[in-house]
Amino acid sequence: MVRARRVLQFDPRSFPIDSILRQAAAQALRAEFHRVPSAPATRSYLNEVLRSITQLPAPLARQALKTLADDKKLSVRWRRRFEEAAWGLDS
Repeated sequence: MVRARRVLQFDPRSFPIDSILRQAAAQALRAEFHRVPSAPATRSYLNEVLRSITQLPAPLARQALKTLADDKKLSVRWRRRFEEAAWGLDS
């Protein structure tokens, strides 16, 4: 007599795919500020990237904005905008 093997069913509730995807999205959006040069032609794109970061869940958005605000490679104006966006999340 041959026994049937038990096949485990995938339960999406037990796998935190949403948090993994959100973290990956936060990292990708953060990286855009290093990849794309800040110029008048790209400013509207970078503004949309910033808006997208603020649409992430508050803890992820706050962490991404704090990391960008502390990054000395970015301009003072952008760092100030990141700080203001992080303050906007708190209110």
